[in-house]
Amino acid sequence: MIKTISLARSEFLSERLDYLPHGIIDKKTPGIGATTLEFKCDRHSIVVAPTKFLAYNKAVKHNAIYVGSEIGIIKQPISINDIVTSIETELNSNNKVKISVVADSLSKVIEAVNSSSLNLEDCFLMFDEIDTYQMDSIFRSKLEDVVDHYFNHPPTLRCMISATILPFSDPRLSQQEPRTTIELSSARTREINLIHSTNVNRACAQLIEAKLEKTTDNIVIAYNSIDHILEIISLLLPEYQKMCSIACSVDSKDKAASYFKSIDSSGKLDSRVTFITSTYFNGIDITDEFHIISVINQMAPFTLLSEQRLFQIQGRGRNGVKSETIIQDSHEQKTPKELISTNEKFSKLLETANRLIACTECVTSHFPNDSFNLAVMNSLRQAITNCDIENSRLLRFDLNNDQVIAHFNIDSMVEQHRIKTELYGEKNQLKNRLESQGHNIKCIEINPEYLPQQAKIRKGLKDKRRTIDKETMSEAIKSFQDLPFKLIPNQAHSLTGPQRELADRYIEVGKYFKDPKQSLSYFEKYPEKRQFNKFLKALTYESLPQDHVFKKKMLQEFNIDKAYTPDQILKKINKIYGAAEIGLPQLAKDKQKTAVNHLKSYFKCKRSISKKHTRGAAYAILISGTNPLNLNGVQIQSKHHQLQLSFDFFKTSKSSKQLKTAA
Repeated sequence: MIKTISLARSEFLSERLDYLPHGIIDKKTPGIGATTLEFKCDRHSIVVAPTKFLAYNKAVKHNAIYVGSEIGIIKQPISINDIVTSIETELNSNNKVKISVVADSLSKVIEAVNSSSLNLEDCFLMFDEIDTYQMDSIFRSKLEDVVDHYFNHPPTLRCMISATILPFSDPRLSQQEPRTTIELSSARTREINLIHSTNVNRACAQLIEAKLEKTTDNIVIAYNSIDHILEIISLLLPEYQKMCSIACSVDSKDKAASYFKSIDSSGKLDSRVTFITSTYFNGIDITDEFHIISVINQMAPFTLLSEQRLFQIQGRGRNGVKSETIIQDSHEQKTPKELISTNEKFSKLLETANRLIACTECVTSHFPNDSFNLAVMNSLRQAITNCDIENSRLLRFDLNNDQVIAHFNIDSMVEQHRIKTELYGEKNQLKNRLESQGHNIKCIEINPEYLPQQAKIRKGLKDKRRTIDKETMSEAIKSFQDLPFKLIPNQAHSLTGPQRELADRYIEVGKYFKDPKQSLSYFEKYPEKRQFNKFLKALTYESLPQDHVFKKKMLQEFNIDKAYTPDQILKKINKIYGAAEIGLPQLAKDKQKTAVNHLKSYFKCKRSISKKHTRGAAYAILISGTNPLNLNGVQIQSKHHQLQLSFDFFKTSKSSKQLKTAA
């Protein structure tokens, strides 16, 4: 069932409705006061936001109870008892309870409400900016939990809302939930300057300087990369650099350094030139007038912006924008003819996810339901769930610990595929798409010379980041040294983004050491992602008992003091990985170099060009011993866990990819 509400250009939703409808709300246009209506209406409300920035600013703006991690004047997360106290205070004052909560803390709010005199089923549950949940679920798996909370709540007291909703792969959301579309009676036509450039950062710097020379206006630049933003600032004249600030997440505060400045709920711009990252692409109202510049750099895929996201960014200006410019690099990435369509991608991902579910059901049918086999089955389910494609999982465990399809991940993967192939596969795809929406596009070519200074700037930023990362790592290691290992999962939630990643590493690898704190020394020894991934493989292998099936087969195929060509190594590795009792993914036929790198995780190796070893190949690998990283204090796992460990190895290989993606 689809219902349509038509609004006049300057009309707010509160002028038509007393309450938001339930189900999926596609509001089409930002700034119509949908979230404000929920905070002001005469019912108890729990408004869930995908980021703490959004949740906090909505709480401040509407005097609601904020539940989330530290931000602004909030120096520590609110306790469940304090939430209960706040709820009771509102009820005793005959006020409606209004809670603004970060998605990750929704379970906490539900527990608090259930401990109060407020009935959870008397609260309207609103999930704001739902497309952000879809897109960000790949690297924040907790965002998928909102679907479980959503369907646990009464159907007439829940909604998901956004101005830019993506297609849902979950049939419960795409087919069964009622849908309300809110449209303006007259569409907004945007006048857009679309700049194609072979040097987007310098083109952006030149555009900023031109506007600063000619006007006293504010400029906002949307660019989802701190490093590239810093490069642009470095290209500006010194007097203009002083006018710049970077509005980004608190986790990126150290990278932004002295340029870091947030935009608060007042929507005022404190700097003439304000760079914003994705944290500010939706949900924030900027009340000052400004020129908006959105930058897309195909060399940094996370900066690719969909037409909906560009619309969201432009919509930050609650009083309109003075001008809109999009800068897009013109390095064409021709779409291969054999590349599948978006619809085909959608179908294949769903088909694969359903096959994985069927795989679990098939395997389960072969095991008796007793305590010993339950441990085995849990390992199998975990391994199958951790299977990934394109660095994303197709399955997840829901709140009941049941294995289900990770629909938001699939939504995100399909959208990323669409953006890459249908908007940026060829030069004029974005232009054509925007024109098809009725916007007026003026195309401009600006190709400034690439300066030697830019290379120096990038190297300097890279060195600076390494220094910051090293300091962050040292601080995290020091804090972990003072805590019992079992308390680290609780501590992780209060850390910054980079420190949280280190906490995740510690939780992952600490269990493999007799004293978990021994693992901390390896963090500084192997700081880079690629190095750490190799360390994970070597550690997992070293922890296997000598009679483990995987280790036995490796020692059968590869002998100490013997040399093997890359082609031989690939064939032997695939023979072992493909064994039914091991079941690790085999390598492609042209991945000899990858096979050699795998071997170096299991054995001490050295390269040889001696004719005695090469047997006609360019080089050979001579195995000189075991324990290639000289790992000490590794806890050898018991024989009882042999089958589980072989799947833990599979999981570890996958999680190394996920670490790289989340960085």
